[in-house]
Amino acid sequence: MRNTKSIFIYINKEDNFMKEIVLKDGNVLKVDLAPGELLPADNNPFLMSRSEFLAVQAYVENGTSLPKSAEEMTSKLKISAEDVNEFSDLINVYKSIYDHCYNFKTVVFPMTVTLAANISHYNTKVPVYYGALNPIIAAYNNGSLSEEDATKKLTAILTNLQNTAQVYADDCKTAKENIIQFAEDTKSDKSLLDPLSDRYKKAYEGKGGEIDTLLKEIDNDSKQIKKWQDEYEHDVTVAATTPTYAWIIPLGTIAAGIVAGIYGKKATDALDDIHKYQKKLESAQEDLRKALVLSNDLRLANGSMDGILEKLQLALPVIEKMEGIWGSLSDDFNNILSVIQRDIKEAEWIIKDLGVQEAIDAWAKAAAIADNYRANAYITVTTEDDIKAEPEKYIIPETA
Repeated sequence: MRNTKSIFIYINKEDNFMKEIVLKDGNVLKVDLAPGELLPADNNPFLMSRSEFLAVQAYVENGTSLPKSAEEMTSKLKISAEDVNEFSDLINVYKSIYDHCYNFKTVVFPMTVTLAANISHYNTKVPVYYGALNPIIAAYNNGSLSEEDATKKLTAILTNLQNTAQVYADDCKTAKENIIQFAEDTKSDKSLLDPLSDRYKKAYEGKGGEIDTLLKEIDNDSKQIKKWQDEYEHDVTVAATTPTYAWIIPLGTIAAGIVAGIYGKKATDALDDIHKYQKKLESAQEDLRKALVLSNDLRLANGSMDGILEKLQLALPVIEKMEGIWGSLSDDFNNILSVIQRDIKEAEWIIKDLGVQEAIDAWAKAAAIADNYRANAYITVTTEDDIKAEPEKYIIPETA
C-alpha cells in the first residue's frame, strides 16, 4: 500500500451528487459525474409532453401535405392550368411552409431523438468506464499497476468520457439552434400567410362568402331539380293516360290528342330543366369542393402556428440545460485529468469519493426516461387523403 498520509483533502457534499474537493494547494475542485438535471423531476416530461410533441408533429405533417407547386395545386383542386395562376401567391407561401416543415421532420426532430439517444448510449458506458476507475486506483495502491500505467489507464477512460460529453454538448447546441431557426421560419411563414388567409377567408367563408353562396345555390338547385322532377312525372303521367278512344266523336278525339301533346311537351321541357339544374348543381358542388379544400388547407396551415411556437419555446430551456450539463461533465473530466497528470495520488482520493455507484444508478434512471421518449417520439399522423384512400382502415367500431 502506497503512503497517502501527505494528501490533505476533504469532501463536502453540496447535494446528492456534487462533490467539493479541496486539493493540497487549497484549490477547490467541484465534480459531478451524475446526470444532474438531465433527470426530470417526478411526472415531468423529458423535453415536452407527448401531447405537445403530437401537436408539433401534426403541424409538420400538415405542412408537408400542402400543395407546393402549381401542378400540385391544379391536381388537388382539379382546376385548369390557367385558373391556378389565381393562387400563385398562396402556392409560394405553401412552398416555404413545406420546406421548413420537411426540414424539421427529416433533420431537426430526429436531432431531439438523438439527444435522448445520447443519454441512453452514455448510460451504457457509465458502468464500464465509471466502474473501472476505482479498480485502477486499487491496483495502483496494491502495487500491481505502476504509476505510469495507472495514469495512462485513467487518462484514457477520462479522455474518452470527456470527448463524448463534449460531442453531446455540441449536439444539444446544434439542436437548439435548429429549433430556434424553425421557430423563426414559422414566424416568418405566419406573417406571410396571415394576410392571404384573411383575404381568402373573406372570399370563401362567412356570410356572403363563396362557400355560403355555393351552399345556397346547391340548396336552390336541389329544390329546382325536385320541382321539375315532380312536374315531369306529372306531365308524363297525364300524357300517357289521356284517353283517345276510337268511338269518341271526332271532336273529342282531337281534343284528347291536343291534351296529350301539350303535356308531352311540358314533360320534355321539365326534363330539360332537370338536366339544366343537375348541371348547375354538379358545377356548384365541384366549386364547393374546391372552396372547402382550399379553406381546409388554410385552416391546417394557419390554425396552429401560434400554439406550435409556444410549444417549441418549452423545449428550448430544457435543451439549454442539457447542453450545460454535458458541458459541465466535459469540464469536470478535464479537471480530473489535469489533477491526474499532475499527481495521481490526489486523483486517488478524488476518484474514491466521486460517488461512482450513485452516479451509475442516476444515469440508469435518466436513460430509462430518455428511452421512453425515444420509444414514443415518432407518431403517425393520418391525413384526410389517407382516410379517403383507404376508408375501411379507419372505421371506428360501434360500442356495445
